[in-house]
Amino acid sequence: LAIVGEVETGNMLPGEAIEAIEELTEEGEEEHEGHGHGIHDPHFWFDPLRVKIVVNEIAALLSGIDPERGSVYDANALAYNLQLDELHDWTEEQISQIREDRRLLVTSHDSLGYFADRYGFEVVGVILSITTEVEPSAEELTDLVDKVRDNEVTAVFGETTVSERLAAAVAKESGATLVRLHSGSLGSKGSGAETYIEMSRSNVERIATALR
Repeated sequence: LAIVGEVETGNMLPGEAIEAIEELTEEGEEEHEGHGHGIHDPHFWFDPLRVKIVVNEIAALLSGIDPERGSVYDANALAYNLQLDELHDWTEEQISQIREDRRLLVTSHDSLGYFADRYGFEVVGVILSITTEVEPSAEELTDLVDKVRDNEVTAVFGETTVSERLAAAVAKESGATLVRLHSGSLGSKGSGAETYIEMSRSNVERIATALR
C-alpha cells in the first residue's frame, strides 16, 4: 500500500511502481533461498503481457482508493498498455530472426522462464539453479559445459546484478559468448536501460544478436 500511496500522490510514476514491486519480489525470493522458484517465479517482468496485468491491477487499486481520479488512472494504464503491446510485437519481430533450433538459453540465474514460455525458447541450463547464494559443484559446472557444447549453444547469459564469474567460466570452457542482461534492476543513467521499456528492448537486442 505504501507504493500505491506514492503513485496516488504523484511521487511515483507507474513504471517506477513496477520497479519497486520487482524489488519486493526479489527480496521475497531471497527470504526463500534454498528453494527453486517453482510456481512462484517472480520474474514476471520478462513478459510484457504479464506486466500489463500488473499495470491494470495498480490502476484498479488506485481507482478504488481515489475514485474521483479513476479516469486518470485508467487512461494512464491504457496508454502504458499500448506501449507494452508495442514492446511485445517488437520482441516477436526480433525473435523471428532467430532460427528455432538456436532459441536455446543458458543463464546464470533461473530468471528467463516467462520469457522463454512467451517467445518460444528453451532454457537448457542454469548456473545458479537453486539460489544466487549457493554455487554449483565442479561436477555440475562440468555437466553444464558439456550441455552447452552438445546443444551447440552460442551464448551464456549473465546478469548485471549477479557475479559473472561462473557464467564467464562456463562460456570460456564451452566456447560460447558471455552476454550480460539486466535482470533484477534497471540500468544506470546512460546505460540505455533506464526504464522498463528500455531495459526490455536492451535485453531482447542482446539475446537476438547473440543467437542469430
